[in-house]
Amino acid sequence: MSLAAKIVLRNVSVTFPVLSFRDRSLRSRFVSAMTLRRTPAVSHIVSALNDVSLDIRAGDRVAIIGANGAGKTTLLRVLAGIYHPTAGSVDVLGRCLSLFDLSAGFDEEATGYENIMRRGLVIGARRSEIDARRAETPSSPISATGSTCRCAPIRAA
Repeated sequence: MSLAAKIVLRNVSVTFPVLSFRDRSLRSRFVSAMTLRRTPAVSHIVSALNDVSLDIRAGDRVAIIGANGAGKTTLLRVLAGIYHPTAGSVDVLGRCLSLFDLSAGFDEEATGYENIMRRGLVIGARRSEIDARRAETPSSPISATGSTCRCAPIRAA
């Protein structure tokens, strides 16, 4: 029996406390410390995600669409394990990799294959696995100059 990768979110909420500018300033903190004034920092709570549930199974393609401030990046950070939910549960079977900075490690002077090899190695794939994926994928044009690249999804080790 093989276990397929999946991500399950159940009633996930993420909130952040936001301090007022007065409470965050270095001057205010210094004056409070010097005068021994112990006024509690006043904050309000911002709800970035509220009661989100979803199932993502192996092979699913998911698009996250929403207006600015809708929580798209927060959701991706929860999936990647960067943020932890303040309520609910996140279950990840397999390995979830963050690609927030897609340009990290890419060299404009390198070929497409060389960049794919570098990225694959960064995420933990073996060179032999990357070469095997390359061999099973047909070439396709990737630029106006007609250069080609063999691309295939790489499962991280």
